[in-house]
Amino acid sequence: MLSHLFIANYALIEELNIDLPDGFLSITGETGAGKSILLGAIGLLSGNRADTSVLNINTSKCIIEGTFEIKQYKLKELFDSLEIDYDDQTIIRREITPSGKSRAFINDTPVPLKDLKQIGERLMDIHGQFSSLELANSVSHLHLLDNYARNADQLTDYRVAYDNWKLSQKEFNNLHLEAENAKREEDYLVFSAQQLREVDLDNINQQSLEEKKTVMEHSETIKSTLYSLAGELAENDDNLLERIAGLQKNMEAISRYSSQYDQIAQRLKSISIEAEDISREIISLNEELNLDADELMDIQEKIDKIYSLQHKFRCNSVEELISIRDEIEKKLSRTESFDFLIKEAEKKISANYDILISKAKVLSDTRDNSIRPFTDEVSGLLAFVNLEDADFQLKKELLAEPGMNGFEKITFLFSANKGIKASDLGKTASGGELSRLMLAVKAVISEKNALPTIIFDEIEAGVSGSTAGKIATVLSNMGKSMQVITITHLPQIAAKSACQYKVSKKTSGEKTVSYMYQLSNDERIEELAEMLSDGAISPHARENARVLLNSR
Repeated sequence: MLSHLFIANYALIEELNIDLPDGFLSITGETGAGKSILLGAIGLLSGNRADTSVLNINTSKCIIEGTFEIKQYKLKELFDSLEIDYDDQTIIRREITPSGKSRAFINDTPVPLKDLKQIGERLMDIHGQFSSLELANSVSHLHLLDNYARNADQLTDYRVAYDNWKLSQKEFNNLHLEAENAKREEDYLVFSAQQLREVDLDNINQQSLEEKKTVMEHSETIKSTLYSLAGELAENDDNLLERIAGLQKNMEAISRYSSQYDQIAQRLKSISIEAEDISREIISLNEELNLDADELMDIQEKIDKIYSLQHKFRCNSVEELISIRDEIEKKLSRTESFDFLIKEAEKKISANYDILISKAKVLSDTRDNSIRPFTDEVSGLLAFVNLEDADFQLKKELLAEPGMNGFEKITFLFSANKGIKASDLGKTASGGELSRLMLAVKAVISEKNALPTIIFDEIEAGVSGSTAGKIATVLSNMGKSMQVITITHLPQIAAKSACQYKVSKKTSGEKTVSYMYQLSNDERIEELAEMLSDGAISPHARENARVLLNSR
């Protein structure tokens, strides 16, 4: 139940800080005082999106905070699944800036709106002024029956099976499409694979080939340079090696006089050894370098093929060509196995459909077993709220294709008068009849489901007199097992509530604010008398108010 409500800077509400007890509570006040604003603020706690147009423009932040007592409602598992800290006394808070940025918290843990909605719908059921009109839309009828049937587990099992079946259909369709595309490009893939196989990509070093080609193309210049260097180093008269040897010999002659001279002699020796090694390597390179026109042509051909493939497949390296080749080989291999894969996908669809049928049967049974008691209980309440001649039925139709909620469609049929066949609600029920039917449905469902709080905004729309008193009795009975909060304009309903609150507004200068407070017994008499009066409150109206209040 909602045990405490705090609102700051929301529309006309500057600050509201109020405790709320269990049971049947009523909220009254003149039209325009701010009752709907209050309901809008509470709706934010259940995950509704924030409308920045109703925020108080004079503040930097709007805060709505609700404290909920939830110990008896077995919600810990849901909290754990959403990774939210559980507490028997749970606090939900919404913060909204004038710029429209909204944040939600559950027990001081920031949560996304979808998680808040999951928690919120288990804590409160908010029935707005136009919610009864939803009954005219058959989409809500199956949901209401499922709430009565308490078949959430069976519905979840069915939806898992449905998702698996749809997924297997999608996989089958994708395979078919892939097979068709593969067939269209098979010739291209075969030709491309052949081109890539012709070049031994795994044993080719493109950089080495390009370097070798460059050397062979400039072999004459290279040989001439190497020949000249070899002569200068070791073969010509007065070559470099002989001169270094002479320098080394002269330095060794004086090395005994100082270790520094000896070190220089050793360094000259090292230079001599290195120069001799370079000379041998140059001679070897020169001897190895032979211009082979056939080899050069072979290298050029390989490089041309590599360049051609890289241009065709829009890549820059042999490694990328290898990757492309492997991918093409994989596609060709998959093409060969499409017939097998498609047959397996068909088997999977069939197996998943069998599971779906099984889960649908279980789900349908829960609905079939609930239709009669549901219609009987709703009809009983309709008779109680002065719709004795009403005929309320549920029509079940099988769908051509299974849907997310099963194989059937449920439609509420209704007639308020004898002799008139029950038909679609949208065609037969008046506003007052829709309100009473919605109340009856909610009352019946609330007995089956442990819902902490239900909030009605003018559920009595379109009714008056003794019917209003009957509606008040239904609300009062609901309040014995849950918290029922109703915004009402009818004194019969307000008088029946255990606690009554009043929403008022006052204007000071250029500013108007709304506020809510709990009425004492005397204040309730005055409020009820005002609701009974047309203008000034008469003693007779006060007496009637006392009678109403004492008769609850």
